[in-house]
Amino acid sequence: MESLGRRNHEGRRFVDVVSLKQIISMRDEQGVSEDMIEKQFGLKKGVLGALGPKGVVADVR
Repeated sequence: MESLGRRNHEGRRFVDVVSLKQIISMRDEQGVSEDMIEKQFGLKKGVLGALGPKGVVADVR
């Protein structure tokens, strides 16, 4: 936590539910790249890759 906000901070590893729904929508429905989403949400590189490919984690309505 002490490196949060600093240039060398790698990004967050955890995502809240509201952000996760937005991320899934951006990735699966809008076709936004994982790199772009990780930058926009301040996530550590590779966090979205841990969710698996499209369809493994999905927004259920």
